[in-house]
Amino acid sequence: MTTNREDVNPLADFTPKMGKSLRSRAEARIAGQEKAAKEPLSAQEFQHLFHELHVHQIELEMQNEELRRTQEELEISRARYFDLYNLAPVGYLTLSQKGLILEGNLTLATLLDTPRNRLVKSRLSQYILPADQDSFYNLRKRLEDSECSQMCELRMVGQNGNPFWARLDAVTVQANAETVYRITVSDISEHRQAEQIKFALEGNENLLRELHHRTKNNMLVISSMLVLNARHSKSDETRSVLIDLQGKVQAMALVHQMLYQSHDLSHIDLGDYIAKLLALLLPTYQIPEQLIALRVQLAHMLVVLDVATPCGLVLNELISNALKHGFPDQRKGEFRIELVRAENDEIVLTVADNGVGVPDGFDFRKGRGLGLRTIFAIVEHQLQGTVLFQSKGDGLSCQIRFADTHYAARI
Repeated sequence: MTTNREDVNPLADFTPKMGKSLRSRAEARIAGQEKAAKEPLSAQEFQHLFHELHVHQIELEMQNEELRRTQEELEISRARYFDLYNLAPVGYLTLSQKGLILEGNLTLATLLDTPRNRLVKSRLSQYILPADQDSFYNLRKRLEDSECSQMCELRMVGQNGNPFWARLDAVTVQANAETVYRITVSDISEHRQAEQIKFALEGNENLLRELHHRTKNNMLVISSMLVLNARHSKSDETRSVLIDLQGKVQAMALVHQMLYQSHDLSHIDLGDYIAKLLALLLPTYQIPEQLIALRVQLAHMLVVLDVATPCGLVLNELISNALKHGFPDQRKGEFRIELVRAENDEIVLTVADNGVGVPDGFDFRKGRGLGLRTIFAIVEHQLQGTVLFQSKGDGLSCQIRFADTHYAARI
């Protein structure tokens, strides 16, 4: 059987003991060759010997190249290990059963603000706050009782004296016939701080919901008192004023009720709000459905409290004026409310009816009614919008335009 010399590694499975044996054999072989050398070599024997020496030289060169390549790979692996272990984003350490740090990476030294050589053989417990020592003790106890990985969160502190929240993930391993713990240390201070902020915000949100709920309840009590006074009043004028006040209170109470029920304490759906406000206000005036047809077209749009409340008060005035004065003597007609967002992103609210309208030449700005003055004041000052009344023949139309960018969400 022929053996390819390039596939043979003369240094494979080589040991010092074998080296001594080979040395003895080589010396004996040389001694024999010296005896044989007394006889001259033929040209063919010399050529064969030269070939053998050349082959051995090439084998040695190849082995040397292989050793060099292996050395380079070891250097690359060592550098990669340095990057993965020492420069990892979390701290790594090996802990003995006695609680001593056997080794740790550079990240751990940075977290604890302690030189790496001082970490070795020091107790990990000395870098844990006294209040959290029980958490560390329980972690070690769980590691002793279970083969599964364990985790805990506690506060650590280094030489700089600044404590930070850390998460320890640990597992038990066997190294050199000794039980040790491999532990990763992650700085979770920002995560903990975010949780605390979230918890505080949830508490504030609950307080705000409770505030809206109580405000709504107080306003409903006032609304009920106004209704009772209106029922017992002998004056039609007084009764009318009390009913108007009750409508205003209901408009404001509805805003707080919707915010209390909403997931968003900053905004409410203006279209949904107007629909619910109509359902509250219309029964107050006891208008039969067969006399007045209601046409409602409401777009959905989110607005802040500072926009919704003024809209509710204005709408209350417009509905009150239309139903009280627009259809006298059981007159039939149509009452229309439309809410849209214009192309310039303005909100447009239109309240119109085909009732008796107003006299020719009527000046809405100089009207003596408190309701008209309230409408102009709220729209132009609070909403910073415009009011346009139109009366053509029978009926009256009021269009309100305003931008909802003047008020920002407060929470």
